[in-house]
Amino acid sequence: MLLELTKVLHYSKKRENGDYYMILAILSNISFVAFAVLWVIFRLYYYPLKLLYMTLYGGVYLGPQDSPFYLYLGVMLLLVQAMNIYWFNFIARMVVRVILTGEEPEDNREFDTSAVSGIPTKKLYELAKDGKLQQNYNAFNKKCQ
Repeated sequence: MLLELTKVLHYSKKRENGDYYMILAILSNISFVAFAVLWVIFRLYYYPLKLLYMTLYGGVYLGPQDSPFYLYLGVMLLLVQAMNIYWFNFIARMVVRVILTGEEPEDNREFDTSAVSGIPTKKLYELAKDGKLQQNYNAFNKKCQ
């Protein structure tokens, strides 16, 4: 819920008419920090400490011995833990980038195609402005068909 609150605050701080609401920017940053801290506490500490331990150890050694599903449940929960670590990588990189560069945090998965293409955003804007981006896109589509 904090991630959604952060996004709402982040996208509502700048308006189309040029107004900028500093209080929304501050609240956005506070909610992002709270989101990152709570992610570490609950997803990377309490989840393995309580749930994974009781599922993998308690379910196998202390639970009923005739149930084969504890192993499958434990494997699936380990996969969820691996995804939590993977997602935390993105959160940590964003926090480090904001601290080192001082820029505002933004969700680069939605608007920044440089994360996918490897081309900086400024260069992509220049290519789009010159019309070269659409030509390359059309040529790529013809090759794929």
